[in-house]
Amino acid sequence: VQELRQFTQAFELPALQPGLNIVAGPNGAGKSSLARAIKAAFFERYKSSKFEDLLPFSLPSAQPQVTLSFTWEGEACRLEKSFGKRARCLLQVGHRLLEGQDAEDHLASLMGFSFAARAMSGVGNYFGNANAFVCCFCHREY
Repeated sequence: VQELRQFTQAFELPALQPGLNIVAGPNGAGKSSLARAIKAAFFERYKSSKFEDLLPFSLPSAQPQVTLSFTWEGEACRLEKSFGKRARCLLQVGHRLLEGQDAEDHLASLMGFSFAARAMSGVGNYFGNANAFVCCFCHREY
Protein backbone atom coordinates (compact mmCIF):
# COMPACT_ATOMS: atom_id res chain seq x y z
CA VAL A 1 0.00 0.00 0.00
CA GLN A 2 1.06 3.57 -0.54
CA GLU A 3 -0.56 6.93 0.23
CA LEU A 4 -3.33 5.12 2.09
CA ARG A 5 -4.43 6.30 5.53
CA GLN A 6 -1.32 6.38 7.76
CA PHE A 7 0.86 4.76 5.08
CA THR A 8 2.12 7.87 3.29
CA GLN A 9 5.19 5.92 2.14
CA ALA A 10 5.13 2.50 0.51
CA PHE A 11 4.48 -0.35 2.97
CA GLU A 12 4.63 -4.06 2.18
CA LEU A 13 3.09 -6.75 4.33
CA PRO A 14 5.32 -9.84 4.21
CA ALA A 15 3.95 -12.82 2.29
CA LEU A 16 0.83 -14.28 3.84
CA GLN A 17 0.67 -18.05 4.00
CA PRO A 18 -2.21 -20.44 3.25
CA GLY A 19 -4.39 -20.85 6.31
CA LEU A 20 -5.16 -18.28 8.95
CA ASN A 21 -2.88 -15.23 9.06
CA ILE A 22 -2.91 -12.95 12.10
CA VAL A 23 -1.79 -9.35 11.86
CA ALA A 24 -1.13 -7.96 15.33
CA GLY A 25 0.10 -4.63 16.57
CA PRO A 26 -0.69 -1.69 18.81
CA ASN A 27 -3.51 0.78 18.20
CA GLY A 28 -2.71 3.01 15.24
CA ALA A 29 -0.22 0.57 13.70
CA GLY A 30 -2.33 0.12 10.55
CA LYS A 31 -4.06 -3.23 10.98
CA SER A 32 -7.49 -1.85 10.07
CA SER A 33 -5.99 0.20 7.26
CA LEU A 34 -4.47 -2.92 5.71
CA ALA A 35 -7.81 -4.75 5.94
CA ARG A 36 -9.54 -1.73 4.39
CA ALA A 37 -6.96 -1.64 1.59
CA ILE A 38 -7.52 -5.31 0.76
CA LYS A 39 -11.28 -4.82 0.79
CA ALA A 40 -11.00 -1.77 -1.49
CA ALA A 41 -8.74 -3.62 -3.92
CA PHE A 42 -11.07 -6.59 -4.28
CA PHE A 43 -14.50 -4.99 -3.93
CA GLU A 44 -14.47 -1.33 -4.91
CA ARG A 45 -14.35 0.07 -8.39
CA TYR A 46 -11.16 1.91 -9.12
CA LYS A 47 -13.11 4.88 -10.54
CA SER A 48 -15.29 5.18 -7.43
CA SER A 49 -15.60 8.64 -5.94
CA LYS A 50 -16.13 7.04 -2.53
CA PHE A 51 -12.50 6.62 -1.49
CA GLU A 52 -12.06 9.55 0.92
CA ASP A 53 -11.60 7.19 3.89
CA LEU A 54 -8.51 5.77 2.14
CA LEU A 55 -6.74 9.14 1.99
CA PRO A 56 -3.88 9.79 4.41
CA PHE A 57 -4.84 12.22 7.12
CA SER A 58 -1.95 14.54 6.20
CA LEU A 59 -2.19 14.26 2.38
CA PRO A 60 -5.71 15.06 1.15
CA SER A 61 -4.49 15.14 -2.48
CA ALA A 62 -2.87 11.69 -2.26
CA GLN A 63 -3.32 8.83 -4.72
CA PRO A 64 -4.17 5.74 -2.61
CA GLN A 65 -2.60 2.62 -4.14
CA VAL A 66 -2.96 -1.07 -3.33
CA THR A 67 -1.01 -3.93 -4.91
CA LEU A 68 -1.82 -7.53 -4.06
CA SER A 69 -0.11 -10.72 -5.17
CA PHE A 70 -2.08 -13.92 -4.71
CA THR A 71 -2.65 -17.36 -6.18
CA TRP A 72 -6.02 -18.29 -7.66
CA GLU A 73 -6.61 -21.92 -8.62
CA GLY A 74 -2.89 -22.48 -9.02
CA GLU A 75 -2.21 -19.37 -11.10
CA ALA A 76 -0.10 -16.46 -9.89
CA CYS A 77 -2.10 -13.22 -9.89
CA ARG A 78 -1.26 -9.58 -9.29
CA LEU A 79 -3.82 -6.83 -8.72
CA GLU A 80 -2.92 -3.14 -8.77
CA LYS A 81 -5.49 -0.46 -8.00
CA SER A 82 -5.10 3.28 -7.67
CA PHE A 83 -7.94 5.52 -6.57
CA GLY A 84 -8.34 9.24 -7.26
CA LYS A 85 -7.41 11.50 -10.15
CA ARG A 86 -5.14 8.91 -11.81
CA ALA A 87 -7.35 5.93 -11.03
CA ARG A 88 -6.40 2.65 -12.65
CA CYS A 89 -6.84 -1.08 -12.30
CA LEU A 90 -4.51 -3.77 -13.60
CA LEU A 91 -5.03 -7.50 -13.10
CA GLN A 92 -2.52 -10.09 -14.18
CA VAL A 93 -3.67 -13.72 -14.07
CA GLY A 94 -0.84 -15.94 -15.20
CA HIS A 95 0.41 -14.35 -18.42
CA ARG A 96 -2.87 -12.58 -19.16
CA LEU A 97 -2.99 -8.85 -18.39
CA LEU A 98 -6.30 -7.01 -18.06
CA GLU A 99 -6.90 -3.30 -17.55
CA GLY A 100 -9.66 -1.05 -16.28
CA GLN A 101 -13.23 -2.31 -16.46
CA ASP A 102 -12.12 -5.63 -17.99
CA ALA A 103 -9.79 -6.23 -15.04
CA GLU A 104 -12.50 -5.45 -12.49
CA ASP A 105 -15.12 -7.60 -14.20
CA HIS A 106 -12.70 -10.53 -14.45
CA LEU A 107 -11.71 -10.15 -10.79
CA ALA A 108 -15.38 -10.13 -9.77
CA SER A 109 -16.03 -13.32 -11.74
CA LEU A 110 -13.02 -15.01 -10.11
CA MET A 111 -14.25 -14.02 -6.66
CA GLY A 112 -17.83 -15.07 -7.41
CA PHE A 113 -19.64 -11.74 -7.30
CA SER A 114 -20.74 -8.96 -9.61
CA PHE A 115 -20.61 -5.24 -9.10
CA ALA A 116 -23.85 -3.32 -8.59
CA ALA A 117 -25.10 -0.89 -11.21
CA ARG A 118 -23.09 2.31 -11.51
CA ALA A 119 -25.81 4.32 -9.78
CA MET A 120 -24.98 2.45 -6.59
CA SER A 121 -21.48 3.17 -5.35
CA GLY A 122 -19.37 2.94 -2.24
CA VAL A 123 -18.38 0.21 0.15
CA GLY A 124 -20.49 -2.89 -0.20
CA ASN A 125 -21.52 -2.31 -3.81
CA TYR A 126 -21.17 -5.94 -4.80
CA PHE A 127 -23.48 -8.92 -5.04
CA GLY A 128 -22.79 -12.60 -4.66
CA ASN A 129 -20.29 -14.05 -2.23
CA ALA A 130 -20.03 -11.26 0.34
CA ASN A 131 -17.78 -13.46 2.47
CA ALA A 132 -15.09 -13.48 -0.21
CA PHE A 133 -13.29 -10.78 1.76
CA VAL A 134 -12.78 -13.27 4.59
CA CYS A 135 -11.34 -15.72 2.08
CA CYS A 136 -8.48 -13.30 1.41
CA PHE A 137 -7.21 -14.04 4.89
CA CYS A 138 -8.05 -17.68 5.49
CA HIS A 139 -8.05 -19.10 1.93
CA ARG A 140 -11.35 -20.94 2.40
CA GLU A 141 -14.76 -20.67 0.79
CA TYR A 142 -17.80 -20.16 2.99
